[in-house]
Amino acid sequence: MKPHFRKLTLVLVFSFFVTGVYAMKGCGPYGLKILPEGDNINPNSWIIVEGSGVTEKIVLSLDEKYPVYLESIGHTVKMLVKEVRKGNSTRTQTVLIPEHSLFPGQTYELRIMNLSEAEERMIWQNRKGEVGKWKVVQMNQVAYPKWKAMPHLKNTESEFNGSIRGTYATFTTLVETSIETLVETKLLDLTDAIAYSYYLPLEGDTLSVGNDGCSGSFNYDLGHQYQIQFRLVDINGYKDENWTEPITFESPVKEL
Repeated sequence: MKPHFRKLTLVLVFSFFVTGVYAMKGCGPYGLKILPEGDNINPNSWIIVEGSGVTEKIVLSLDEKYPVYLESIGHTVKMLVKEVRKGNSTRTQTVLIPEHSLFPGQTYELRIMNLSEAEERMIWQNRKGEVGKWKVVQMNQVAYPKWKAMPHLKNTESEFNGSIRGTYATFTTLVETSIETLVETKLLDLTDAIAYSYYLPLEGDTLSVGNDGCSGSFNYDLGHQYQIQFRLVDINGYKDENWTEPITFESPVKEL
């Protein structure tokens, strides 16, 4: 077999293996999720790359095995790992910051280096529109995000979609903000005395904390009790100094 045929065969076998593993669960596979989701960023904005399942190893190796850059016409900036967040499930996010300030007025695109052909196809397979591409604007932030209504537990649920069980604790809230904002979420398993944290997006006036059975930020165990707190974080890295008051709830997981 000629070398280029061998490489193509390996790529196809890897792709079919990944697809097969997830198909057996009725899941994905999933590409990368990139934040912010808006079109504009500040010269020093955070960029968050999130992976699940087979893409999780890429997210965990950014900057080491897979250098990351933002590229525009005539300007390339290396992205540095600020922190890595992993809940207690199968999803991981890496927060990146630019080594140098980006140039206002320029449009930059995210580049992840050293990816194989299979990895390249896999991470962008769910790409919609120009994900990972932003115009840099000097946004004068006149106010930081703030709570207009503190998070309140709406319900907990455990639902089956075929053979897959999703479990969530859902909270209602209201946030006043002029910039893309995330909610830093700290979940404490009171039964095991272990805490996990993750940056979650706001979905209108709702926060969903859990997983869909294929992937997610947090898992729950049957019979365990949990305590949760939140604080606001904007995409420029501003964090509210104070966490919300703890909310205690029972595991959404129910006996079959």
